[in-house]
Amino acid sequence: MKRTILVFCSIFLTTPCFSQFIFSGTVMDNGGDYLGSGAEPVQDLTVTIMAEDGNNTSMSATTDSQGSFSIILPATHVRTDAGTTPHGFRLLQNYPNPFNPSTVVGFIVNEPGPVTIDIYDIRGRKIRKLLDGFQQESGWIVWDATDDNAVPVAAGVYICCLNTADTRTAIKMVLSDGRHRSLSPAAALPLPPVPAGESNALTPQPDRYKMLITGTDIRPFTMENIVVSGNHHVAVTVERVVRDNDGTLYDVVKIGDQWWMAENLKVRRFRNGEVIPFITGYVDEWANLSTPGSCVYGDSEDTPESYGLLYNWYALADNRGITPPGWHVPSDLEFKELESFLGLTGTQLDSIGRRGSDQGMKLKSQTFWADDGNGTNETGFCALPCGYRVKEGYYGSETRACAFWTLTQIGENAWYRSLGGQSSQIYRNHTDKVYGFSVRLVRD
Repeated sequence: MKRTILVFCSIFLTTPCFSQFIFSGTVMDNGGDYLGSGAEPVQDLTVTIMAEDGNNTSMSATTDSQGSFSIILPATHVRTDAGTTPHGFRLLQNYPNPFNPSTVVGFIVNEPGPVTIDIYDIRGRKIRKLLDGFQQESGWIVWDATDDNAVPVAAGVYICCLNTADTRTAIKMVLSDGRHRSLSPAAALPLPPVPAGESNALTPQPDRYKMLITGTDIRPFTMENIVVSGNHHVAVTVERVVRDNDGTLYDVVKIGDQWWMAENLKVRRFRNGEVIPFITGYVDEWANLSTPGSCVYGDSEDTPESYGLLYNWYALADNRGITPPGWHVPSDLEFKELESFLGLTGTQLDSIGRRGSDQGMKLKSQTFWADDGNGTNETGFCALPCGYRVKEGYYGSETRACAFWTLTQIGENAWYRSLGGQSSQIYRNHTDKVYGFSVRLVRD
């Protein structure tokens, strides 16, 4: 720890800056979009700040449980028009003062020359030599309340003296507590106040930075040309996503308190890496399946990629796992929670067939539905008319309907939901597990 402190101090003495700035922020998700119950802080994201001056400087932090982060930025540009100060060397009041456990001591250099900075206790005994050398420019140094042997000193009053060939000046410093904690870059202090009349000498010029926010469940976020001339705070909204077993990213949307995929699943591998059987062109083979199967509507390369794949129920229930960690195939009860939020009553929720009034419109996309069947998509669910594959292996209802599996069984069948181009309601029923339906995942 002693060696780390010495290295840290020497770095700042050779840097032409007087202070550091705190770049902080809060990162929230897009849970307030559409009909979501509100944005939530996003934890464990990596926030990287990069200087845009071409020197490849970058600093990173991780967001906490409140979505907050804090990064110390060096103020790298200092004005050189400091010739108006009356003395070649000046010692500025330390900051903070009183302090614990560390404080910043700044000095002004208007002409190169030798300078020493020493710390004395109230009895005049030398405690610590902070600086001894030829100085070309203004700078600052940290005293961590230790003596020359790196032993923590007691609380009390201390005198900091600056000496040159023809200048001697001193300031009084108060250590408020003798408890010692080592200084780290994360504990660096903000800009000390500059005495009146000396702002030209020590006011940092604005720096420009680029911010990149990344994480496993968000779309990467970039903000460029951020002008920083002091402590800086940003409030950022990032978009949550989900990545399937193939590495494909999907948009997600919060509806009430549930997070749903806003696109149809199109994964081709189980979580263990094994391929989900993909059936093309063989009607009888599909009809006779009692094991996992997937397909694309019409076995056609012209099928829009946004339709996703169609899966039989067996693919969803396979213990090799079709879902990525943190997400699952919804149950019949979880679909009911969605429908209840949209306004279905208890009796309607348990009914079979078309239920409700305009709840289906809120789930359907605003385009692609035939026969004036487009929805309002108030939820952001964006259901597309991608059709389905029936038990006998044939495809049907493209542009006019879609269906979504649940994981809930009833006898030899399983529950599902469907939306129709000529209906504004949500259809609920159960059917044979060999049907090929679309899949939307919900977050755990």
